[in-house]
Amino acid sequence: MTTQIQNIIDQIEACQFNEAYNALKVMRKDPSLSEDLIEVAELASIEIGVTEKRRQLEPKGGFYAKCAVLRLQEALGDPNAAERLRLLKEQMNLTIDAQVNSRN
Repeated sequence: MTTQIQNIIDQIEACQFNEAYNALKVMRKDPSLSEDLIEVAELASIEIGVTEKRRQLEPKGGFYAKCAVLRLQEALGDPNAAERLRLLKEQMNLTIDAQVNSRN
């Protein structure tokens, strides 16, 4: 399973979003996986689906691709991935707040 998750991370980092999405879809249906890992695959597939839809705006993936990679790295046991994901989300919230405030 570790190899499969790492392959998905590699696909995302190589901007192969359709391939990563399809691999996550297969992973979500694997009955041998824990509920936690299935949930990670579901969330990551949503993030990659959004990434693919936004490809023209962010060809290299952007925020959602980064979230998916960090989520999958956490599933692989990266002790810092959860904190990096939290910080990335916090940074995005601050960016959105700044954009809204600049329009007012």
